[in-house]
Amino acid sequence: MEIVKLTEKNRKEVLQKMYDALTRDELVVFPSDTVYGLAVNAVSKKAVDKLLAFKDRPKGKAISIAIASLEKLSTYAAIDDNQRQLIETLLPGPFTLVLSSLHMVDNRLEAEDNTIGIRIPDNKLVHDITTKLPFPITATSANMSGKGPHYSINAFLNTLSHIKRNQLSLIIDAGTLPHNEPSTVLHMAKDTLKILRSGTLALKKHSTFQSKSVSETMKMAHTLVSKYQQYAENKPLLFILKGDLGTGKTIFAKGVGAFLGLTEVVASPTYVVCHEYDTPNPYYKKFYHFDLYNIRTEEELQALSIPNTITQNSITLVEWGERLGSLIPLVEKTTKTILIAFTDMGKDERQLDIFEVQ
Repeated sequence: MEIVKLTEKNRKEVLQKMYDALTRDELVVFPSDTVYGLAVNAVSKKAVDKLLAFKDRPKGKAISIAIASLEKLSTYAAIDDNQRQLIETLLPGPFTLVLSSLHMVDNRLEAEDNTIGIRIPDNKLVHDITTKLPFPITATSANMSGKGPHYSINAFLNTLSHIKRNQLSLIIDAGTLPHNEPSTVLHMAKDTLKILRSGTLALKKHSTFQSKSVSETMKMAHTLVSKYQQYAENKPLLFILKGDLGTGKTIFAKGVGAFLGLTEVVASPTYVVCHEYDTPNPYYKKFYHFDLYNIRTEEELQALSIPNTITQNSITLVEWGERLGSLIPLVEKTTKTILIAFTDMGKDERQLDIFEVQ
């Protein structure tokens, strides 16, 4: 067993070590965007044998895989156009999507209903290794079956016997990871959308809204603020917006500002990160508008002190909100949180997938 400390200077060397181990069908512990994971070649019987023996995994219990990009998704799962539109808003990110399998991996990784869990973690190391390899890797948590996840290598190793440690080939130590929950698991096969496990984003409800114009997107902002105004006395309202450039996130923010009675023009704070507005609204006295597009590191994120910025009787809207990462568990405890995934449907049409966070 080799333990390698991951740094910016040795990233290429670590990537090569990981590549070599996985192509030899060995077990590798790696840092992901949620917890430490356990990777093997997902198409190799020999490698999956080792994984199942290490995890003491019960027969028939599925194990998810990680792939490099959305372009590779259709190699491993059957998806239609409607599924693809939602998938493109969720991935990369802390989600495991359960889809109908095309049986391109070891069948023991699949569930009994012929589905496969697929991840595209928002993590540079995982992206680089899955891009470099000619096969997908497993994306299961580095723990024994039925036990909790681990955020540090020391904590993980302390749970292992000498025999179990010797079954591991390579451990990539990136230090203590932010204490995010494991990925949220969404079952999307056969025209269903069911939350099987709540993770970093503990999603509770889902609805879809089709907007055919700027005014309809703004109207949806009015509708949602009105809907959750009942919580104003007890909890601030937080909108986490996810979607590509030009999909309507800032238009939605303008709709929130209009509902609150702002006379100022609401513009995306891309370069200043946050705009703060005083409002004449009797329920929401403050409107905080964040744009995390240019936030790249955990240090930059922490420096914003977003949980401390959010005040009672306020609405906070975060564009590129998936980058909240480690702050999500902190803000969702103290706010009424709504995740909205925006998808461009062509021309002026947008799809808004709206999730209430528990």
